[in-house]
Amino acid sequence: MKSNPVVNQTDRGAVAVELALVLVVLIPLVFGIIQFGMYFNQQQGVHAAAREGARVASLPTSTAGQVQARVRDALDDVAGIDPSSASITISPATCLNHSGETITVTVSAGNFNFNIPFVPGLGSHARQAKGKFRCE
Repeated sequence: MKSNPVVNQTDRGAVAVELALVLVVLIPLVFGIIQFGMYFNQQQGVHAAAREGARVASLPTSTAGQVQARVRDALDDVAGIDPSSASITISPATCLNHSGETITVTVSAGNFNFNIPFVPGLGSHARQAKGKFRCE
C-alpha cells in the first residue's frame, strides 16, 4: 500500500510564507556574522600594529619616523586598511631621558562601516588601538 499525501495550494503558499519569514531573519544574521568577523580582524590588526610601534618606540635610540614606518608596515598586512591614511601618535615623543616610564603609541585607522541587509542605521565604528611599552 502506497500512501499519497495530498498537498493543496494553501499548503504550498504557507511554505513560501514561512521561507520568506525565515530568510528575513537568516540573511541579516549571516551577513552580520561576516561583517563582525571583518571588523574584528581589522581591529586586531590595528592592535598588533600599535603594539609593534610601541615596542620600537620603547628603544631609547628610536625616532618618530622609525615608529611610524613600523606601524605602517604592520598595517600593510591588514586587509581593508590603507596604512598611509592611519593617524599615529606617540606619547611621550621619545624614550630618551624617560627610562622606566611607559610610552604609548595610539593608532587610528579610520572607521569600519557596517553594511547588513535589512538592518539600516548600524553606522560606523572607529578602528583605534593603543600600544604601551616601558622605556628601556
